[in-house]
Amino acid sequence: MSAKNNIFGESVNPLNFERTAGGSSGGDAGMVASKCIPLSICTDIGGGMRYPAAFCGVYTMKPTAKRCSSRGLNEMSKLRFNAFQSLECVAGPICSSVDDCVLSMKVQFDPKIHLLDPEKTPSEFNEEMFQAVQDRENVSKVKIGIL
Repeated sequence: MSAKNNIFGESVNPLNFERTAGGSSGGDAGMVASKCIPLSICTDIGGGMRYPAAFCGVYTMKPTAKRCSSRGLNEMSKLRFNAFQSLECVAGPICSSVDDCVLSMKVQFDPKIHLLDPEKTPSEFNEEMFQAVQDRENVSKVKIGIL
């Protein structure tokens, strides 16, 4: 779990220079934790956003596969066997707060996304459901599934 690049070197954890910033998005998580950037849109297959965010003390949200546009993302090579081929790469935010993650997801769930990415169906952010969950009385009604 490290963010190494043969050209630029290794991204270190801004909270402790003796530690790593995490996986493939470690540089982004480190930049957000250092307050150099407000947020970063990163990709995740097997923890590429989640581990760096945890290591650097920032927040992330991995959207459901195919929920956000993947236009411009390169997939793993299909010419040879790769353990990650069957997993969907998703793009999501790394932010300094949960509120920033919510705002980023509102932008990504634009109801007109199909005009920019024809492979996506319109699927907007459900503000009514989001607000209902924010009410403390409704929290017990929320169901979270973990596979």
